[in-house]
Amino acid sequence: LPNSRFEPSDITLETLNILQGTQWSINLDFLQFITDVKFEGKTVQSPRDIRHLAWMQSDNFELKKELLEKLELDRKDRTTKARLRTVNSTLKQVRKNLLNAGNVFWHSWFCDWRGRFNAAIKEISPQGGDLSKALLLFAEWKPIRASGKGWLYVRAYDLFFDIFKDENEKKVHFYDEKIAWTKENRSDLRNLGNRMRDKQLSDDQMAELLDELKISKMRTKGEQFQRIAFLFEFTRIHNELKQVGGNWDLVKSGLPIHLDASCNGFQHISALLRKKKLAKSVNLLN
Repeated sequence: LPNSRFEPSDITLETLNILQGTQWSINLDFLQFITDVKFEGKTVQSPRDIRHLAWMQSDNFELKKELLEKLELDRKDRTTKARLRTVNSTLKQVRKNLLNAGNVFWHSWFCDWRGRFNAAIKEISPQGGDLSKALLLFAEWKPIRASGKGWLYVRAYDLFFDIFKDENEKKVHFYDEKIAWTKENRSDLRNLGNRMRDKQLSDDQMAELLDELKISKMRTKGEQFQRIAFLFEFTRIHNELKQVGGNWDLVKSGLPIHLDASCNGFQHISALLRKKKLAKSVNLLN
C-alpha cells in the first residue's frame, strides 16, 4: 500500500516505550505453592524456599498432583491435553527466566492500527491466560498508600465474593461497596492465606485448601490461579502492615491489579453520543 493505515502519535510512542521499559518478575510464593520441582521426570526434594532453586539439580516444573486433579488436567481428551501443554510451556518459560535472567524480564510490545497495545508474546504477560497473569509481579515495588489499598480491596472482592458469599447475598458493583465487603471478610481471607503460606503442607492439607478455594475444572477465562496468587500477596501485605502500625505508606508491593472494561465498544459509543443511560449500563458512569 502506498500509505500506511495509521501513524502513531508522540504520546503513543512514549506510552509504548514505558511499557517496554517495564520490568516484570515471577511471584515465587505462588510458583512454589502450585508446582513440584522435577529432574528427569521425577519429583525432587523441593527447597524450603524456591529462591534456592539455582543450587538444585532440576530440569522442569510441573503442577502438583492435587492441583492437576482439581483442575481436571489429568484427563486424556484432546482439549485437556492442549490446555496442559500450554501450562507446561508457560512453566518452562518461567524456569528459564528464573535461572537465566535472575527473575527479571521485559516484554516486547507493539501498537496495532486501532491504537491497542499488545505483548508480542502472551506467555507470562498481563495479556496472557489465567496462569500467566497469576505468575506476574512488577519487579519494581512501590508504596501501596490509600489509593492502592482501595484497588487491592476491590480486586479481593472480584476474586473471592463467589467463594465467601452467603446464600442470599447479592453481588455489588460500586467501588465503596466492594471495599466494605473486603473489610468484613478480611480476617477469613488472611486466615486462608496464612494456611497457604505453610511450606510444609501435607497432601491432605493441600487438597483441603484447594476445596476451600473452590478450585475446579480449568476454563478458558477462569481466574483460579489468579485467586491463589492474589491471596499470597494480600496476606503478605497485611502481615507486614501489622509490623508497621497499619501505615499503608510504608508497605510496598509489585502486585498488578488486572481490570477489564465492560463492553468497551459501547463505552466509546455512549461517550461519543453523550448517552447517560447507556454509559451507566456499561460502568462508564456510576
